[in-house]
Amino acid sequence: MSITKNARLRRALDEADAVVIGAGAGLSTAAGFTYNGERFERYFSDFAEKYGFHDMYSGGFYSFPSQEEFWAYWSRYIFINRYQNAPKSVHEVLLELVRDKDYFVITTNVDHCFQKAGFDKTRLFYTQGDYGLFQCSEPCCQETFDNEKTVRAMVEAQGFTVADGVLTPPTDGTPTMAVPSELLPGCPHCGRPLGRIGEGGAYCPHCGKALNAPVEEPVRSITVPAYAKLNLTLDILGKRDDGYHEMQMVMQTVSLHDDVTVTLTDGKGITCRVDGAALPCDERNLAVKAARAFCEAMDYGGGIDIALIKRIPSEAGMAGGSADAAAVLRTLRELVSPTLTDERLEQISASVGSDVPFCIRGGTQLAEGRGEKLTVLKPAPRFFVAVCKPDFPISTPALFARVDGVTITDRPDTDAMLAAIERGDADTLCANVRNVFEQALEGEQRERIETIKRDLLAYGAKTSAMTGSGSVVFGLFSDETSCRAACDALQSGSIQTFCTEFV
Repeated sequence: MSITKNARLRRALDEADAVVIGAGAGLSTAAGFTYNGERFERYFSDFAEKYGFHDMYSGGFYSFPSQEEFWAYWSRYIFINRYQNAPKSVHEVLLELVRDKDYFVITTNVDHCFQKAGFDKTRLFYTQGDYGLFQCSEPCCQETFDNEKTVRAMVEAQGFTVADGVLTPPTDGTPTMAVPSELLPGCPHCGRPLGRIGEGGAYCPHCGKALNAPVEEPVRSITVPAYAKLNLTLDILGKRDDGYHEMQMVMQTVSLHDDVTVTLTDGKGITCRVDGAALPCDERNLAVKAARAFCEAMDYGGGIDIALIKRIPSEAGMAGGSADAAAVLRTLRELVSPTLTDERLEQISASVGSDVPFCIRGGTQLAEGRGEKLTVLKPAPRFFVAVCKPDFPISTPALFARVDGVTITDRPDTDAMLAAIERGDADTLCANVRNVFEQALEGEQRERIETIKRDLLAYGAKTSAMTGSGSVVFGLFSDETSCRAACDALQSGSIQTFCTEFV
């Protein structure tokens, strides 16, 4: 946040009689509670390998074959997102801003971070419950039950250790993927299974699998973050017979994101609303196109409403539209067809746009072909990223046309980049960041892109490049303080800046 924005916020708080804080998934993400990338791999690589999902959220909807395996997954999930402290002190900083005010918090987050940071419990309304509470699946009573001891026993039974509030995987890297039957939680009043707040569940008398308890209304709406991407490398290998270009790119998800809400409605057709950017709400918007592709593929005829809160800059090379489309597809799968495989979802996504399959998975990936041929890589070394969006767009078709007539003299060494990521070698990664599109820029556009790159390097960036077809330029920083300082310094009427990080 710039100094000007900080001062404006401070003045508004000083003048306010009361403060209402609305918090969703973005705040937890900013605090470091990411549901994919390194945290997911550290605690759920065995589940990912066995079942093919690539983030915690998707795994939470999986129909596991037994309650023992269900609770193996969910005990890890609950412990790291409820009882393990957030990596960053975002909530503590927020409390300091409002501590002396008449404040109230409304949050959809269930990770308890507000209370752990010291917020007054009587000033909190957590609309979707608390990961730290169980309730009867019937429910037979209006009562909840603390689950910390039970959850800790479950994770320790899988081979994990808990020390100083931190969950550590077994030293051999092979935790047990089931909890002992005697640890399955039951209601102390009626004996029926306990579940997370908001979750119904009971045992089928025939197969023993979980049953859904009756609820007044099924889940009809889901809000998820749609993460932006960067191109660490971008190479064009030639033009194909189908008119497309053969690409080779190493791409990386960053924490800058849009919020995408998908709601199933009682009507027909697809509606779309956008806040934060002047974008079309018809099929020129990839989110709408994705919903249409899903409906056609799955023969779904119900009504769908899409609400987008845009933060990723448009026409920037950060796959903002593709990220929204991927988020729509993931949420529709959860709402309409939870058993749909990742492979089938990615097939549907490929018909929407070249970057959408990447955005389905996220993380660090090698993209080839038009961008649809993906190889998941080890998570790249962590960097903070200064994102600079100048006040001009770059036409992707025009840039592709120009690059065909340019002799590329400085190509990325993709093999070196892949080796650096495999080794966790941050310096070699930075040395191999390249984008051949920069060599097709002309005139003032080229001059301004080069100026931003030089400025980022002057403020301490380890490397700098344009992402995608631009016009965003990014710089990689080893620490957040330097990254924010660069963003504050370069923010102007002609450059919009964002401080983000790899996820």
